[in-house]
Order: sequence, then C-alpha cells, then structure tokens
Amino acid sequence: MAYEWDVVVNFIKRHYERLVKAAYFDPAEVRYPPDEGWNDEQLTVHVLRTFGRSEEVVDLLRHLLYIKQLDGDHKDEVYFETQHLSYLCDNLPFISLIVEECQEKLLSEKLLMPRPTDWPAGFISLTRYQHAIWWIIDTAKGCYPYI
Repeated sequence: MAYEWDVVVNFIKRHYERLVKAAYFDPAEVRYPPDEGWNDEQLTVHVLRTFGRSEEVVDLLRHLLYIKQLDGDHKDEVYFETQHLSYLCDNLPFISLIVEECQEKLLSEKLLMPRPTDWPAGFISLTRYQHAIWWIIDTAKGCYPYI
C-alpha cells in the first residue's frame, strides 16, 4: 500500500469536523492550514528534524489541521482520554521547547510518543495523553502500525 498524506489529512479533517458538528468544538477552534501548508515559522520543523523525523512526516504535518490549545484543559480531547497533538509552534509542548533540549532525547521524554524506544523516522503521533489511544502514523508504509 502506497502512502498518501492526503488520505490521512482528510481522515483527521472529517473527524474534527464531526466533533464541530456535534458541538464538541467551536468551529473557531479548528485551525486549517493555508493552501500551501504550514510554513517553517508556524510548524515545529526544527524540533521535528532534531528528533530525526523524516521529510514525509514534516510534509504530512504541514497539511494537517489542528485544534487550538484550550489551556491544557481536557476539553481538547479528540477521542476518549486522548488529546490532539498540535505541531504548531504556538502550542504546548512546543511553545516552550527548544532544540537543545531535544538533542539526545527520545520522543517519549517530551510526551510525543507513548513509550521509550527508538521510533523509526517515518513514525509520528497525532495524539497524546497518559491513558490515550495513540494515533501513530507510519509514513513509510502508509498505515497505523500495531504497537
């Protein structure tokens, strides 16, 4: 199966728009990317590259829509006990994360992956939380891997 980022983007878009339709989120809380995608100043490209994420991961994240941060409240859950993870620079945990803190660290140390391991460069999580259902995408194979 070939990986197609637009399939993942459309899946996330439909899911978030359903939450808006159900009045779980206000439509103003959904942040849509520009047509050309989020740029390097908006997206945490520097942190992603420091963690060794692939260009396919960066390209996927450039085109995703995100939910505005709601002050760390549980209201920003996109699934049961599962918070969305926005890779925009103005959201937690990235607003206070600097590249030097990420060097020689595992993704799990910054709560970007569920457990400490050397995650392949094509893997990225779209959600997080202590008891979350982690939405991890494998951009090399185009699937949601069993972990």
